[in-house]
Amino acid sequence: MDGVEVTAEDFNAKLDVSLKAWKDQGKKGIWIKLPCELLSLVDVAIKKGFTYHHAENEYVMLTSWISDLPSTIPANASHRIGIGALVLNKNREVLVVQEIDGVFKGTGLWKLPTGVSCFMVQRNNRCIKAVESRLGSDFKRPFPFSRQEQMTGCVSCFMQISLRSREQKFRKVIL
Repeated sequence: MDGVEVTAEDFNAKLDVSLKAWKDQGKKGIWIKLPCELLSLVDVAIKKGFTYHHAENEYVMLTSWISDLPSTIPANASHRIGIGALVLNKNREVLVVQEIDGVFKGTGLWKLPTGVSCFMVQRNNRCIKAVESRLGSDFKRPFPFSRQEQMTGCVSCFMQISLRSREQKFRKVIL
């Protein structure tokens, strides 16, 4: 449907034919990804039994389970990956920071440097770059400290890495 104007009537007719063919072929789960310029067709799909699965800035994803078997369409896949860094200097001092925004802003709480990363970005490099950009320091290659993944409906991961700072002394840092 790229670059072609699709009317609701055409979409409705094609969807009827497609749903019958898919059912005859033994298909179970049907996914329709509609770009924003075709959002006027969502109502047609909803009337055919489709439901919203998820949406992004560029599209909406609809699904329909057309089998008599129990649905195996997964829940919306979303994730949030937090990264925390244990940073030690040569004196075995631990770097702690205070937030200038976020949950702990203004509480006076000192904590390990943390942040949120996009899953597709290599996690260790992302964390190192975040710490370096805020501290103006460079670090030796990280060595693994621990990795923890907790699933709570959606994927929610927190990875901890350990970094060795080349700095002799940490200065007061507020992130």
